[in-house]
Amino acid sequence: MAGSRGEEMERDGKDILCALRGLAGAAWQALLDLFFPPPAGCAFCGGQAEGGGVCPACRDLLAAYRERVGCVVCGAFLEDGAPAGEPGACAACRKKPPPFALARSLGPYEGLLKAAVLRLKFGGECWLARPLGGLLAELARAFPAAAAQPVLVPVPLSPGRLRERGYNQAGLLAREMSRALGWPLVEALVKIKEAPPQERLTAKERLAAPEGSFAPAAAFTSGSEVVLVDDVITTGATAAECARALLRAGASAVFVAAVAGARRA
Repeated sequence: MAGSRGEEMERDGKDILCALRGLAGAAWQALLDLFFPPPAGCAFCGGQAEGGGVCPACRDLLAAYRERVGCVVCGAFLEDGAPAGEPGACAACRKKPPPFALARSLGPYEGLLKAAVLRLKFGGECWLARPLGGLLAELARAFPAAAAQPVLVPVPLSPGRLRERGYNQAGLLAREMSRALGWPLVEALVKIKEAPPQERLTAKERLAAPEGSFAPAAAFTSGSEVVLVDDVITTGATAAECARALLRAGASAVFVAAVAGARRA
């Protein structure tokens, strides 16, 4: 019982620290780093890291993932063993083109990337937003919209989920991207409906679940190109619903950057 209570208090402390990092400016971030320094070593494997908190071996792994992007639209990765072939749109994107211009992620949602996402999202290890956000900034620099300094928009949590978790992991990632790129961050979306947990849904239900979940906020600047930021893009349904809301609000184009993505045959 005592151990369980101690673990709960530690988790609550991490959540509070994440919430503070989500609100803090650069000066307060430096102060938080002084009193609560992030762990040394690679964000993924814990090994000796170079600049940015990612070791050479893990950077090589991420580079190898980029060579296995199977769809030029949704950014889904090829299954292991599948021939690379000529890059093109996957069957799903050809059948029903998504409302976003393109989506890209650092790698498939598995292994070290999946572990990092879960640690950031549920483990209160908000320091991971810095190396992951730095990697996403490198990814976003290759977007066609990069020259126009697009607006960064995090996928929001519902008010209830935000109170429960204490912070929005997509917001932390977007904040780090904004620092690295100098692009403005705008909380341009609100979540107005909570979808059921994904693990309880069929594949068809997962695609339909986000419908009507997001609405544009008053802070959104119309006419801008937007980079939507999230931790994971799997079916693409959440990204598509967010893109529709942003396009209705006047965005000229929406691009998606996520830490991890799906595989497609």
